[in-house]
Amino acid sequence: MARVLGRAFPFTPRGAPSPFAGHKLVDTSYPQFTVLMMSSSPLVSIVIPCWDGAGKYVEEAVGSVERSTGIAYEIILVDDGSFDPALRAALERIDLRGHRVIRQAHAGPSAARNRGCAQARGKYVLPLDADNRIEPGYLLKAAAALDACEKVGVVYADFRMFGEEERVMHLPDFDPVSLLMDNYIDMCSLIRWETWKDCGGFDEKIPVMEDLEFWLNAFTHGWQVHHLKEVLFSYRVHADSFYHSVGEDEKKRSLLTLWERYYHFMRPATIAARAALERQKADTQPPRTRRWWESIRSLRT
Repeated sequence: MARVLGRAFPFTPRGAPSPFAGHKLVDTSYPQFTVLMMSSSPLVSIVIPCWDGAGKYVEEAVGSVERSTGIAYEIILVDDGSFDPALRAALERIDLRGHRVIRQAHAGPSAARNRGCAQARGKYVLPLDADNRIEPGYLLKAAAALDACEKVGVVYADFRMFGEEERVMHLPDFDPVSLLMDNYIDMCSLIRWETWKDCGGFDEKIPVMEDLEFWLNAFTHGWQVHHLKEVLFSYRVHADSFYHSVGEDEKKRSLLTLWERYYHFMRPATIAARAALERQKADTQPPRTRRWWESIRSLRT
C-alpha cells in the first residue's frame, strides 16, 4: 500500500493476485490473442473506461488502436457499471475480437482507469477515452520517447479536435505553472507504469481535472514530461461528454483542491494572474488568466 499526498492506493505486483479479488465484480473471458500486435507480452496497455453513452463511440476508439503499427499492445476496457444496452452490445463484440473487458460497480472514470492499470501487463499505459481515437503511429513514437530516457514518465502529443468543433491543437512544452493556468495536456498520454504506481494512481476523489493532478503529481515525484510535437490523436468534442456533465461548482472545487495541493507551483501563477487582471480591467472580454483567477477567487474567500 502506498500513500501519496494523503491518499492510499493498492498496487498489484506482477503475477500476484489482484487487490480487487474480494470485490463482487465479474470479468469476461480472456480469449487467446490471434493477432501479432495483440501480444501476450505487450509493451503498451491501452485502458479505456466506458460508461453509459459510450456505445456510440467505443468501437471506433478500439479500431484506431488496432491500426497501430510496429508495437505489441493489449486493450483493456473497463465497464464502469453501465446500464446502456448499446454499450453492453458493443463491449460483447469487442470481447469477441480478443480484447479484455472488465466490469465493475460504478465508481467514476478515475477508478475505472486505476482498475485497468492495476491489471495492465504492459510497461507503458495509455488511458484512452472511449470517444477519442489515436493515430497509427502514436504508440510506437511515444514508446520510443519513453525508451530513450528512463527519467521520462509521461509523453503527450499535439492533437486534432473533431465533432462539434474542428481545429488542430499545437501545444506548448511542459511547464507546471502554465499547466495550472490552463490544463493543455489531455488524458490520452503514454504513461510509464512505474510512474502510475509512484503517483498512487489517478485521484478518485476529485470529479474532474484528475489528469492535471496526475501530471503535477508525477512531476513532484521527479518524473520528466516529454512533448511530441506532432498531431497523434483526435479529441471528440460533443455536448454529452463526461466533462460537460460535471457542474461548474464541482469544476471550481476541483481546481481549488489542486490550487491548495500544489501551492508551491500556484504562487507564481497567482502573482502573474493578479498582474494580468490589473492590466486587463478595461477589457470587455477578459483573458484566460483573468477568467481563471475570478473562477477561484470566490472559493478562496
